[in-house]
Amino acid sequence: MGERMSKIITPAQIKELYNISKPATPVPLHKWKLDEEVAGAVLDSGSSPVDGTNNGALINQDGFRGKCYEFDGSSSYVDTGDIRLTTGGSISVWIYINEITTHPRIIDKSTSATGANGYVLYINSSTDALGFNIDANATITYGPTLQVNKWYHICATFDGATTRLLYVNGEEATVSGGTADAAPADVAATMRIADRAGTADRPFDGLIKDVQLYDIVLNARQVKDIYRGLE
Repeated sequence: MGERMSKIITPAQIKELYNISKPATPVPLHKWKLDEEVAGAVLDSGSSPVDGTNNGALINQDGFRGKCYEFDGSSSYVDTGDIRLTTGGSISVWIYINEITTHPRIIDKSTSATGANGYVLYINSSTDALGFNIDANATITYGPTLQVNKWYHICATFDGATTRLLYVNGEEATVSGGTADAAPADVAATMRIADRAGTADRPFDGLIKDVQLYDIVLNARQVKDIYRGLE
C-alpha cells in the first residue's frame, strides 16, 4: 500500500494563494486618508490627486487603524474642491459618530440642502439612518439606526443609470426608498467632508478616516476587501 503524503499550508501561503486568485482591487481616483497634513493641505494619494484644505479639524491620535481627523460638529470640515462623478462611481469612508447633529453630512458635493447637482452621503437626524442622495432624487436609506461611539465602514455605489447601493461594514445593506439612480449633474461645485458643500450648516460630529472616491462601481467583493483592510 502506497504511503499517503500530506502537506500543511501555512497562513502566509494561504494569503499568497488568495491574492493570486482574486482580482486586484481598483485604485481609487481620490484617497484622503485623513491622518496627516502638510502646511494645511489634506493629502490625496489617489490616482488623480487633489489635495484638500483642512478647516479646523484636529488630527486624532487614537483613531481606528491609526490616526484620523476629528470634526467638532460645529465649524470644522475638509474642502476638496470640485470633484465630479458624473457617470457613476463609488464612495468609501470610515466614520465614528460622537453625536448626531442636524442631518450631518459625511460627504457632500451638491448645490443645495436637498442634494441638487451632485451627491450627498449623510445621516438623517430624524431617524438616525444613513442616507444617500443623487441630484435631489429620492434618497435611499439604510434602516437600522446608526449608533454613536461606534466605527462604521460605509460604501455607496451608483452606476449613473439604474442602481444605487449602500454597504455597511462590508455587507450590502437592505435599503428603503427605492434604488432608482441618476447621474450627478456635471455642475461646478465644491465637495466637502463633514459638512454641506458651499454652506457650513450640516456639520458632522465625530471621526472620519480613509475617504476614497472611485469612478467605477465597486462590486460586493471589492467592498468587502476594502472593509477588511485589503485595499
